[in-house]
Amino acid sequence: MKSYIQKTLKSDVDVNKGFTLIELLVAAAIMSIVVALVGIAFVGILKQNRKAEFNSERRTNLNRALDYIANEVRMATTVAVPTASPTTTIYSGTGVLRLKVPVPNPASGSVYNSRLYTVVYYRSNSWTGWDSPNSIWRYSNVPNPVPIRSAAPLVTPTPNNVTTVPSPSPTSATTFDHNFLVDGIKTPATLPSCSTGLIGDGGFYACISTDGKQVDLYLYGKLSNNTNETETMEVKTTVFTRSAV
Repeated sequence: MKSYIQKTLKSDVDVNKGFTLIELLVAAAIMSIVVALVGIAFVGILKQNRKAEFNSERRTNLNRALDYIANEVRMATTVAVPTASPTTTIYSGTGVLRLKVPVPNPASGSVYNSRLYTVVYYRSNSWTGWDSPNSIWRYSNVPNPVPIRSAAPLVTPTPNNVTTVPSPSPTSATTFDHNFLVDGIKTPATLPSCSTGLIGDGGFYACISTDGKQVDLYLYGKLSNNTNETETMEVKTTVFTRSAV
């Protein structure tokens, strides 16, 4: 009887026995590894989501800029390469497109081809506050919105015909309009091909037909805000001018 009671008590003591220090340390180490792996995976997912959101926003901005340029090309009579020195026609950078656009006449639903204004699209280094490395800007030698020709009074942009004056020569922000279009423009690893000679640099390019009536536009944006990212995102379109000279 005494032996049975001693065995029972011993059994109870064994059942209620706690973890040893080594077991606790091993369990803590395993738990730490599991938590660390889960944390790394979670951070990786967040980074991928942020990158996907950034790239989606980049593509949206590029497409908006491309549509804006394409719509103005469609309104132009002809498209040409800016011929004057970039230092006199733009703030800095490279001129890519020079458009001759007729003045609209909403009263008749037509345009006045004898009165044209100039639009220059150019690539410039991104200013402080904009996403590097490059940005696209628009210059016009008339205020924006563009003056219209109405029955009375007659509103005519000055100069009234781009063919009689040199390329626009803005020297400050007060000289008519310089409008920021899109940032984050970057040179791609491979440039697009053009049989007539590719115009532009830094991620903004145009291939203009010999008659100035067709333009292939190419915009390249960097894929993430990581400065080490080398891959670029391309958006492109082919546009035809609709106005007659």
